[in-house]
Amino acid sequence: ETGETYLLDTTDPAIRQSFFTQANTRKLEREKLFKSMNIDFVDIYTHQSYVEPLIRFFRMRAKRFH
Repeated sequence: ETGETYLLDTTDPAIRQSFFTQANTRKLEREKLFKSMNIDFVDIYTHQSYVEPLIRFFRMRAKRFH
């Protein structure tokens, strides 16, 4: 958002591990926040179909609210 440009060597295993660790930490913090506020969420990934996770999510909600 600052307009700065960065060059990131994604072939460096340490950089990839750092990126993964930071992303995972943010995900876990977000999940903890959602759970503390009783907000339902569903994990959807770009390398998988979103259909099955959404079906499971809405079936789970239907069971809980009916």
